[in-house]
Amino acid sequence: MAKVYYTDGTTAETEFLTKNVDQHNTERFPAGFDQLGLGALEPLKTAYKYELWLTDEGSPDARRTEVIEYVLADADANDLFLFYQSSAGGHETIRCTGRTDYGIEVEKEEFNRILGWNYSNQSRGITTHPKGFTESVEVATGFMPKDELLPLIDLVASQNLFLLENGVKVPVYIPADSYSLVRTDDHLYGLNFTYYKAVRQNNYSNT
Repeated sequence: MAKVYYTDGTTAETEFLTKNVDQHNTERFPAGFDQLGLGALEPLKTAYKYELWLTDEGSPDARRTEVIEYVLADADANDLFLFYQSSAGGHETIRCTGRTDYGIEVEKEEFNRILGWNYSNQSRGITTHPKGFTESVEVATGFMPKDELLPLIDLVASQNLFLLENGVKVPVYIPADSYSLVRTDDHLYGLNFTYYKAVRQNNYSNT
């Protein structure tokens, strides 16, 4: 089932898919607003969010899954989209719209050379050789109720995590020590984490 919310305060519901499923199997369903044709429900109205859930065909009021909410908003150039595999075997997407900090971790090898007695301020006793670098991004989810934050634990625990760049899945990973839970005085929770691109830029040089 799908339920669309409009800016004039009205809503509309529709069945977006009918399918026979087997117990204990993992199923995939489209969830995009345009993929489901939800814009055709009320084409003269402006939708701002929609909800999806599964029911038994004979009992449409008996929900068999949690309700997933999607908020419609124009993408910003600074938005980040992370795609990951959940513990249930399905896939989820998280959109990061808050502040992000970009970083690069450079790895160098240092060499010390003993200088002669006649060294000057132009002599070089320490040299470094760059071995490579890894790009990182620090992200904050913002604050939300605890029950909304808990599903995001799958994000940091996922073994299959990707950054979506121009429609391409770029592998990334979150080290175990690079995330933290934060809480406000009014019991709202947030998740801060740093992810790294799963490729190390190596430096190859004979100099």
